[in-house]
Parts: sequence; C-alpha cells; structure tokens
Amino acid sequence: VMLRLSRMEGCEKKERLHWSTKIAWATYALASTLEATVALSYWPLRLAGVVTDPITYTNFMTHGGIALIVLIDGSLLCKIPLRLKQVLLPMSVGCAYTMWTIIHWKLNLGNPHTEDFDTIYEILDWQKSFRLSL
Repeated sequence: VMLRLSRMEGCEKKERLHWSTKIAWATYALASTLEATVALSYWPLRLAGVVTDPITYTNFMTHGGIALIVLIDGSLLCKIPLRLKQVLLPMSVGCAYTMWTIIHWKLNLGNPHTEDFDTIYEILDWQKSFRLSL
C-alpha cells in the first residue's frame, strides 16, 4: 500500500459564506452564550436562596428551558460551528448590558413591572450587593 501525500483537488479554493449564514451563526453564538449564562447564573443562585421567586412554567423556560432548546437545536440538529472569534459578539453584548444596568441604577429609572425593587432584576441591585451583581 502506497500513501501519496498531495493536495486534494478543490481544497485550495476557499468559498465565502453567504451573508445569511453568517447572521445565523452570529445569532446562534449570541443566543447560546447568553442563554447558557442566564441558566448557569440563575439556578445556583436559586439553590443558594438568593433568588426566591416561585417556579412556574414561564420562569423555568426563561431561566433554562430556552437555553436547552437553543443548544439542542444549534449543536445537535443544525450542527452550527462555534469559533473562537465568535466570542466577541456575546462579550460585547454582555458588557453593554452590564453598563446599562449601572446606568439604570445611577439614574434611578425604576422597574415598571414591580414595586418591590427599582432595579431591572432584584439580583442586579448595585447599591446593596455590588459583588453579587458582578
């Protein structure tokens, strides 16, 4: 048996991805990362007793169910690849959201959905728990 190491035909030409594929991959990178972050933050805080809201269907889907669906759809069904360069988009959105929560707190904008606390989420109260908010 003789092995021949040579270039395969067609490998030297790199095809460009269609713009819609790039948008789908970026959206998946953003959604999967942020949903996993929400799920991996919420449930340990709930077990520790920091978060005490009741477990409902909406609460479960918001803090874990959607993450599971997104990860199964993107990783197993569609097999969307995640590249290291795709980390920049979720990190940028995460930094922007953190900055918005600080602006929201500093300007005392309040929360129209509840009168129990003025922050976006009770856990993101920069005044009471700076370390926990980070």
